[in-house]
Amino acid sequence: SLNKAGFRVHCSEMNALAKQYPQASRLFVLTSTYGDGDAPASARQFMARLKEFRAEKNLRYTVLGFGDRQFPNFCQFALSVDAALAGKGVSRLHAIELIDRCSASQFSEWGNRVGEVIGTPLFLNYCALQPATVKLELVERADYGIAVQAPTSIFRFKPAEQGGWLTASPRRFKALPPFEAGDLLGVIPPHGQPPRFYSLASSANDEIVEICVRKQAGGLCSGYLHDLKPGDCIDGFIRPNPGFRPATGNRPVILVGAGAGIGPLTGFIRNNTSCNPMYLYWGGRDARSDFLYQPELGRYLEDHRLSGLNTAFSRTDERAYVQDKLKQDELAVRQMVNTGAQILVCGGRDMAAAVRQVIEDIIKPLHIDIETLRGQGRYLEDVY
Repeated sequence: SLNKAGFRVHCSEMNALAKQYPQASRLFVLTSTYGDGDAPASARQFMARLKEFRAEKNLRYTVLGFGDRQFPNFCQFALSVDAALAGKGVSRLHAIELIDRCSASQFSEWGNRVGEVIGTPLFLNYCALQPATVKLELVERADYGIAVQAPTSIFRFKPAEQGGWLTASPRRFKALPPFEAGDLLGVIPPHGQPPRFYSLASSANDEIVEICVRKQAGGLCSGYLHDLKPGDCIDGFIRPNPGFRPATGNRPVILVGAGAGIGPLTGFIRNNTSCNPMYLYWGGRDARSDFLYQPELGRYLEDHRLSGLNTAFSRTDERAYVQDKLKQDELAVRQMVNTGAQILVCGGRDMAAAVRQVIEDIIKPLHIDIETLRGQGRYLEDVY
């Protein structure tokens, strides 16, 4: 619409923010929020770049956030960007607005209001980009957690084609782009609902598409998945998530998770064939019911892909949580961080917040904080 109205428009991802735009008079920032208020992958460098940004006196900005109101930190990253731009002294063109679940009507109304401000009608029609999907057939599932009211299943899919399997590895996966553990599987739920995303516990080399999903009360897509039987098919697609995976090299990696968050963490361990130092802290409810991946993790301890395993169970006499285990190991954790360790956290937002606080306390004697580690790519979260 801006181009059609005769404006010269420059578009780029937020990670490409330049130090200045001498010819620009308006800055439009459109951003989603990832996880528990974090930047999406295309904007993770934005805040750091903004510190070097020099705004021209006539520059005016507006921020449009996209999110889902079912999450408590709705559009938090967009709100943070808006506050940071104001803190730089940049003048607002139009107050921040927030779009819930990609609402086409809200997007159109925002365009109308911004058009009034700039004196040019903006007719915005939101057309969702439909991802190209692949039919995936469920070949195996392992069920856990029913006895502790936390039904969680490991689902393993393979691409299917009309009349049977895609033949012979690696051609079997030619219908899918390359993927790694920690990338996302988009699942199309029934009845035309938007896709839901689940962290992958497998890579293309495993010749399986594996996810670990807890059934949520009233959850449309998790309920749909938990109703599947081997032989049933779903429509799915891969979304890269390069911002959540272990760094290369031989520095220690500390993996922290709870519940179904163990999925991608197990995938990282599975792929650690060079046996670099890798430690897993994980929390469940009861080892007799929901110790996900227990046999596999035991094998990885034996072959040294996993250097250490520390588990916590909250529905046993121990009544411990994963953050308690980190606290018990604070000297070892602090030493690993001091030698350059990377920490990856996957699971629910409450767990992630508790882990964050414990890690802050552990590293305080090192005179660093989690934000410093984030900036160095050494504290990564996949939170839902």
